[in-house]
Order: sequence, then structure tokens, then C-alpha cells
Amino acid sequence: MPEKNILPSYNDYVKGIRQLKPEEQLRLVEIISGSLKRSLGKKRATHSIMELGGLGLEISKNIQNI
Repeated sequence: MPEKNILPSYNDYVKGIRQLKPEEQLRLVEIISGSLKRSLGKKRATHSIMELGGLGLEISKNIQNI
């Protein structure tokens, strides 16, 4: 019967991280943040300043009525 691959749980990772030296934890943060930056950079949508048109109109009307 084949063995199932059991992945570590979130808590397993947290326990493991706490056992690392501070320098190793910092390196792990660098690795994770670099990975996130690359991942988010690919998904970043481009926006136009024109999308903001009219958003402040309601606020300015309320201010003028005070």
C-alpha cells in the first residue's frame, strides 16, 4: 500500500520557524517577501487617473452644505 504524502501544517511551520536562529528567520523573511513581490508584480493591474473622476464630488457637496 503506497504511503500518503502528508504536508506540514501551518502550526508545524510556525514551530519550525521559532526554532531557527534570528539570522535564519530574517533570511526566510527575505525569501518570502521576494517571492511575494514577484508574484504580486505580475498581477498588478494598471490604472488611469481618470478612474478617480467624480469620486470627490459627493464629499465636496457635503462640505459646501455645512
